Amino acid sequence: NARGVARTVARYEVSIVFAMPDLFERCAADRKVDPLMLQTLRFAVSGAEKLEPDAKAAFQSKFRRELYEAYSVTESTAIASLNIPDILVTSDFTIQRGNKPGSVGMPLPGTAFRIVDPQRLEILGHGEEGLVLIGGAQVMQGYLDDAERTASSIIEKDGLRWYRTGDRGYLDDDGFLTILPRTPKEESDARR
Repeated sequence: NARGVARTVARYEVSIVFAMPDLFERCAADRKVDPLMLQTLRFAVSGAEKLEPDAKAAFQSKFRRELYEAYSVTESTAIASLNIPDILVTSDFTIQRGNKPGSVGMPLPGTAFRIVDPQRLEILGHGEEGLVLIGGAQVMQGYLDDAERTASSIIEKDGLRWYRTGDRGYLDDDGFLTILPRTPKEESDARR
């Protein structure tokens, strides 16, 4: 309900919104959602599904607000990685990058990512595409009454529990994660 959310943001002067891409698309497309309704937003974050570049551009154009991307999986935590605003460090006037468009950001504290070869689970280098693993204390204990599925989804390595996300991606030299589109076989496997 884009209008309902926009009215709530305006009425309560909401400054942070985390939502699925569909909400941001609907806000951008709805003529009755005026940019003034979202003027208090300082931080808008899209997650749970891929944010299409056209939808991001439409939201940012209409509301003059950056729309940041986040990433996670149900078996982990609500947000595992996140883009955040860049910061100007005034002591030396350098910029600390927190946002790389096209990426889903850097892991939150306590979260780790590894990109591995899907068959051998060997760690791949920065920029190399492979299976995304999420590690940390927030990784689920297992699937209820399904030890076989748990064993095929969770691995323990280097003192951490790692969840095999089924997503393909890569980490760049700065630690930003980019998720790549799934192949038709990966889509089929993910639905099981």
